[in-house]
Amino acid sequence: MNTKKIWAGIFAGALLSAALSACLLPVGNGEGLDKNNRPIPAVPPDTNLAFVFANAIGPAKCANCHSSTSHESGISFKTEQTTFNAFFMSDSVTPQLTKQLQSTFPIHRVQPGSLDSSYLWQKIDPDGHPQSSLKNGAKMPIAGNGSALTADHIKIIKAWILRGAPVK
Repeated sequence: MNTKKIWAGIFAGALLSAALSACLLPVGNGEGLDKNNRPIPAVPPDTNLAFVFANAIGPAKCANCHSSTSHESGISFKTEQTTFNAFFMSDSVTPQLTKQLQSTFPIHRVQPGSLDSSYLWQKIDPDGHPQSSLKNGAKMPIAGNGSALTADHIKIIKAWILRGAPVK
């Protein structure tokens, strides 16, 4: 038998074995997947409000509690439009001042490019802004309500704010 054919057969067998072995790798627990079971990129290159709403704030997370402007905070994340209204003035450039804090310490709900000046970040930052530093309200999401933000959700929101909180 030809030596080249033997080596080609060995190589093909090794390739097939490697390909099949990849199918046996653990697939995880679903963490970091969107509603269609596709991976959510931790820091997507085109992070905008629509992406943040769909993958970090919308119906499966913050909107569980903030689903109506009659919520005590006056903030609704039920739809992409109400989420926009919560963060921006109608010109889509001017950040909204956080209503609860205007009389004591004006701070924007989202300050494009600045985590420390964004009330949203202060509310969800897992590593900073202790409860006592918040002028109004609790850290979000409130523990035990079933809407905990994962590390991927927090990375998406952080990347969005740092990239200037683009709407589109």
